[in-house]
Amino acid sequence: MVKECYEEAAIPADVAAGAVPVGSISYFLEDDRGLFPQMGFVFDLELTAEFKPVAIDGEVDQFYCWPIEQVKEEIVSGNFKPNCALVVLDFLIRHGYVTADNEPLYEDLVTSLHRTQPF
Repeated sequence: MVKECYEEAAIPADVAAGAVPVGSISYFLEDDRGLFPQMGFVFDLELTAEFKPVAIDGEVDQFYCWPIEQVKEEIVSGNFKPNCALVVLDFLIRHGYVTADNEPLYEDLVTSLHRTQPF
């Protein structure tokens, strides 16, 4: 985790060590070879407002500091990679930004993030 935090965003090891495991998501990846079950482990890491992430390994194109409403709009518009959108959606649900009161598909969204894979 510490190495990945540094490679993706230049997060120092002492800060990355504060990452808290909060669960997992499951989904399927489809390509020309077929359909493949995937699982991603999810961590929360609170950073200071002053922290400025820097992409080290080239996997991340750019970082943004958006208000929650814009994050939600970007997910709906398809501007996130699908697996990244799932992680962000999980965060929004766990922190109460997406609820049964403000999202008609709430139950479907929660269920789809945590599917039992048949293999």
